[in-house]
Amino acid sequence: MKKIKISFALGMLLISPFSHSQTTEKNSDSTKIKLGPDTELIIVDISNKKKEVKQNDEKSDSDKKEKTKKYENSWSGIDVGFNMLLNPSNQLSFPNTPYWENEVGRSSSIHINLYSHKFPIVKQYVGIVTGFGFGMNSIGINRDYRLQTNSDSTYAILINDSTNNVRVNSLTMGIIEVPLLIEFATKSKREKSFYLSTGVIGGVRVGSSYYMRGKKNNVKYRETVNDDFNISPFQLDATVRLGYGDFGAYASYGLTNLFKSNKAPQMSIFQFGVNLHF
Repeated sequence: MKKIKISFALGMLLISPFSHSQTTEKNSDSTKIKLGPDTELIIVDISNKKKEVKQNDEKSDSDKKEKTKKYENSWSGIDVGFNMLLNPSNQLSFPNTPYWENEVGRSSSIHINLYSHKFPIVKQYVGIVTGFGFGMNSIGINRDYRLQTNSDSTYAILINDSTNNVRVNSLTMGIIEVPLLIEFATKSKREKSFYLSTGVIGGVRVGSSYYMRGKKNNVKYRETVNDDFNISPFQLDATVRLGYGDFGAYASYGLTNLFKSNKAPQMSIFQFGVNLHF
């Protein structure tokens, strides 16, 4: 029965041109064929509509990718450098407390910046960068002194004599760090781009220790003391970072006092070094 109906319909289409006058109207999307006073055949071309839908879908996908794209930045990676203790006049000298005149070559810092995200302002060229990382700052104290601490203050006593040869004398602190930077980049991919970023890094101290190692009367000794040493629990540094590709340099200046108020002379840490991004 189905075959009969199809054959009948085809037959009507074949017969109709000979039995009725035929007119044809065309536009970009459809063709109308008038087979008779009461019969009209409309042929719709949907290829253009499919192309439009596909183009719209591609544009929508492109917009979504642009919004969700993770731009590379200058925070994530490893920073390695040195520390300097500065007095309120931004000098290295501490006339009344010479033990804080640290040995810069023995004062190291390492920062492992684990996570970062760049919020684009002008695509990859200008953006706000944040994230978090972990840093360790080691202050090389004058080796003629031994560091002391109590609830009232942190200070040092003179120990230099011919029988005591101090090799390592350092105060180390661990810090969790969160940056807030504005970054400028010249290209979309970091490995081909110059970058400059500046802003602040907030820090929370999570531990600190004092370590001394040497030889007294030809007998080796080690001494480790874990304490807060009256170090401020919160720190804020101003920083600038610049470089090309995966390599760069950085410098940071402490905006807050290293120690709690009236527990030690007022001082801040200046850091500088190089970084490798990942």
